[in-house]
Amino acid sequence: MTAEDNACFIVSYACGWSEDDAEGEKGFVGFTKAMDYAANDDAAKARLDSVRQAKLDKGQYAGVVFSPLERSKVEPDLVMVFCNPAQLMRLVHGAT
Repeated sequence: MTAEDNACFIVSYACGWSEDDAEGEKGFVGFTKAMDYAANDDAAKARLDSVRQAKLDKGQYAGVVFSPLERSKVEPDLVMVFCNPAQLMRLVHGAT
């Protein structure tokens, strides 16, 4: 997925694909309130603060690849595992 493929404002901001940080932050707050992800400005700004901690620098990456590990055609920089607590416990036990 690249900036041209993306339609989500939150992803554009977090991936460093938004045009201007000041406008991006204003748009982020407005978008999260409009989509009912946040009840008010304070909640939207708190969400913005949490996203800001992981925000990528503008132009740092041109795109993101999502694919199953067993069929991926690229060497991943990051592997995310989604699981419930019981599955996580088994993963930790298996790794140790």
